[in-house]
Amino acid sequence: MPVFTSNETYPIGSDSRIVGDDNRASEVSPAKDFAVHAAAEAGEDSAYRRSYATYLPDYFPLLGTRRRFMVRHLIKMAKVHGERDRFYLREPLSEEEDNSPIRIGRSGTAYQSTPEAGFAAVAERTGFTDVSVSMSVPGEITRHVSEFEQFLAYRMFVRMWTRENELLLYGDPDARLPGLLTADGLRQAKADDLLSGMFGTAAEVEETGGSCDGVVMHTETYWRATESGQLARLRDAGVTVSRTRMIARDQILLGDFRAGATIYDPSDSTITLSEPNSVDRSRTITVTSRVGFALHVPQHFVLLQQAS
Repeated sequence: MPVFTSNETYPIGSDSRIVGDDNRASEVSPAKDFAVHAAAEAGEDSAYRRSYATYLPDYFPLLGTRRRFMVRHLIKMAKVHGERDRFYLREPLSEEEDNSPIRIGRSGTAYQSTPEAGFAAVAERTGFTDVSVSMSVPGEITRHVSEFEQFLAYRMFVRMWTRENELLLYGDPDARLPGLLTADGLRQAKADDLLSGMFGTAAEVEETGGSCDGVVMHTETYWRATESGQLARLRDAGVTVSRTRMIARDQILLGDFRAGATIYDPSDSTITLSEPNSVDRSRTITVTSRVGFALHVPQHFVLLQQAS
């Protein structure tokens, strides 16, 4: 199946590629496909909807040329066919360790003296939810195919990344979707200096047998880390950094993202244009993609917070 991007992809700490593919095996992206068909087929007084067997945010045109990683790009991804009866294995903490704050002992020099020697696996049902955003647009938008395509690709798909970052960090309890920042088993640490504290916290991540391969921080923290040189040091250590406004400024999440979690992509998306509003004839455009998420080893993650 062809890949639709005019950009070369960046190597990232994930099996996910910063590209997208279309279900029709043609060179038409979902944004252009919808704009063209809506112009030809959408009635002036009726809603219009099209389905796509792909993940819509992958079609944000600037994704492949910007060195900016979403939370998704830290995590391994699996394509799945359907959502029914899907389970994953999770390694919860023992009852002795599962308290607040969570305490994990330091490893010895024998396997039996490591924390993970005491882990056990339980089955959890995989949660799926919608990554969906909506926006009001002028009713006559369907008459302007090129502008409509650009709006979908550059303004709607990029909003989906923000929404997905939020879902992966905080979860969706109604959909049984865990959140990296809200899951039972997440460890916590504090530091007087947030940026300097990252490196000791990275070592804490690895006390449970993982490798600290990713960091999520606020955009403001990211640029402070760039100025101070810590960001370059993280990259030298092989750590991929995701920046997003969806995490608090006084927090940094560190973890073994690839081993600790999996994103499931059922390739199920829709773009919908509502019927016109009776007052001003405006319409609502809604873009939606399904996503599933499993958090296998929550104790592979440590939330670092600024000490008060």
